[in-house]
Amino acid sequence: MLYSYSFQNRKRDLADILSTVVKDEPRFISNFKTVADATARKHEWLEDQLTGRAVTVSGAVVSLVCPASAADLAKLKVGTLAVKANDSALFRVTAVGSTNFTVELAAANGSSTTTPASGDVLNIVSTPMAEGSNPGDGDETGVTGNANYNCTQIFRKDIILTGSTLAINVFGNADNQLNRQTAFALAELARDLNRVALFGVRAEASASVRGTAGGLYQFGTGAGSLAVDADGARLESGIINDAAQKIMGAGGEPTQILCSPGQARVLSGEYKSQLQILRADDRRGAYVAMIVNEINGRGLTIMADPDVPDTDVWVLDPTGFGLANLRGRAIADEDATPGGFDGIKRMALGELTFEFKNAAQRLCRIHGLQASATALSAMRSTGAAATASGSAPESASGSSAAQYGAPSAVRTTGGGGKRLPLFCHTITKKGVWFMNDSTDLAAADRYFADHPQARRWREELDDAARKGALKIAEIDILSAVGTAALPENDEVRHAWFEQALYLLTHPEAPDDGSVLAESVDGVGSRTYSGKKRFLAPRAEQLLVPYLRSLTVAVLRG
Repeated sequence: MLYSYSFQNRKRDLADILSTVVKDEPRFISNFKTVADATARKHEWLEDQLTGRAVTVSGAVVSLVCPASAADLAKLKVGTLAVKANDSALFRVTAVGSTNFTVELAAANGSSTTTPASGDVLNIVSTPMAEGSNPGDGDETGVTGNANYNCTQIFRKDIILTGSTLAINVFGNADNQLNRQTAFALAELARDLNRVALFGVRAEASASVRGTAGGLYQFGTGAGSLAVDADGARLESGIINDAAQKIMGAGGEPTQILCSPGQARVLSGEYKSQLQILRADDRRGAYVAMIVNEINGRGLTIMADPDVPDTDVWVLDPTGFGLANLRGRAIADEDATPGGFDGIKRMALGELTFEFKNAAQRLCRIHGLQASATALSAMRSTGAAATASGSAPESASGSSAAQYGAPSAVRTTGGGGKRLPLFCHTITKKGVWFMNDSTDLAAADRYFADHPQARRWREELDDAARKGALKIAEIDILSAVGTAALPENDEVRHAWFEQALYLLTHPEAPDDGSVLAESVDGVGSRTYSGKKRFLAPRAEQLLVPYLRSLTVAVLRG
C-alpha cells in the first residue's frame, strides 16, 4: 500500500452511525427503528393480532340474530357488550355462531332502538368476566399464526481518495478525509434506503437473482390492503379522516400522513384562514404540521417526502415498521485498496431488510388525488377572487357589525376604483385600505362611553389622532390574530380599541424589540430583548379567548 492511515487494518461497525443518520433523515425511512437481526435472506415475522373493536351487521336481522363476517365473529364472545354507533343503545351478545351472532338489549340508555339493523356498526364496549374465569375466556391478543416476509438486500458504497487528493490535504490528514467521505456515503445510503423502503420489490437471492427488499408499495397495495380512491378530488382533511377511519376499523392507530411537499402545502392551505400566526422579525409564513384525527381526536403528523408520488398520500400507523440487519452483515467499512493503487479505497458494505408488520391493518393509501400544482393554482385563484370581489359578510342580530352600527354596503376606494367589502384589509402597491374611518371612530366612541379612560379618549384626544391610532392599532391586531381582516368577534374588536388607546397614551409602544424565542401552544408565548410591549395588556387579555378557540396546531416556517 502506497498510503497509510490509523485504521487501515480495522473493520469498523457503522450500524449505530447509520441508525443515527436514518433517524435524523426527514423522510419516510426515519420511521424504521432497528429490530432483531434477520437470520436468513428470506426474513419472516409473525403478524400481530390486530382486530378492530367494532363489528358490522352484514344482513337482515331476525329476532335479534345478526349476520356478520367470520372476521367480525372472531371478535365476539358470549357476554360481550356493544353499543350501536351514533346511538346509546347497549346490546349484550348471547350466542355466537359460524355465520351470525345473537344479542339482547342490555340497556336502552335513553334510545328508542331495540334491535340492530342491516349495515349497523356495533362498537365493542367490553367483555365482562365471571369470577373464576378460565384461560381463553378473555379477549385474545398477541401474535397470530399468520406470517409475512421480506428479503434482504446488499448495499455497498465505495470510498475513494486518490493520491492527488491526499497530497492537497484540504480537509486534514487521511483519517479526517476518510471519515468525512464515510459520512457522505452514509447520508447517500440513507437516501437510497428511503427509496427502497418506498418502492422496493422483494425478491429472494439466488444464483441468477439479486436479492431485493420490498417497500411500502409492495406491502400496502396487495390483496386486502386498505385504500381510498380520491377520484381526482383535491386533498382535504375529510379524505384524510376517511383513511384514518379505515385503519382504526382494522385495529390500527394512525399517527402519520406521508405525502409529497406539494400535497403538504395543499393540506396547509385548507387551514390557512384558521392559522394562529405569532409576530416575529425573522420569519414569515406558516404551515400545518399536524391535523386532528376526527375519529379519536389524536394528532396526525404530516411528513412531506419528495420521493412520494404527487397524486398519492399514505395514512400510516408506523408501529409495525422495522429495519433488520442480516446477522453478522450489518453495515461496516473496511480497507479495499488494491495493490499498487495510487490512493486509498474503503468499502462500506451491509445486508438488511425492512419489516412491515400488519400492513393490511396499518397502511391506507389515498390514490387518484388532484395534482398539487393544479390544486395550489386553484386555491390561489380562489383567494385572489375573494380578495378582489368578495362581498360583505351578513350581520346577524347581535353580531359585532350590528352592535357597532357598521354599514353593510360595499364601498369603492378612491385610488384604484376597486370595490372592496367593508371588512376587507388589503395591501396593494398604493398602500393599505382600511375600514371606514367615521364608522370605526363612532364604534370606538361607544365602546369608551363607560370606560375608565372615557374622558381621556373623548376630551383630551382630537378626532384625527383617534382615527390615526385606530388605523395603526388595526395592523397590530391583525398581526396578533394572523388574519387578513378583523374577525367579527367582540373580544377582537374591543382589543382593537384598547390598542388604539394604548398607542395614544404610550407613544413608544409600537417598538416591540427583537424576538428571542417563540412557541405555539394554545395562545403561544414570546420572549423579547426589548422592554417595550407590542400589545396593550388589556388588548392581550381580550384576545386570549379568541386565540384559544383556534385548534389548528402550526409551526412557523
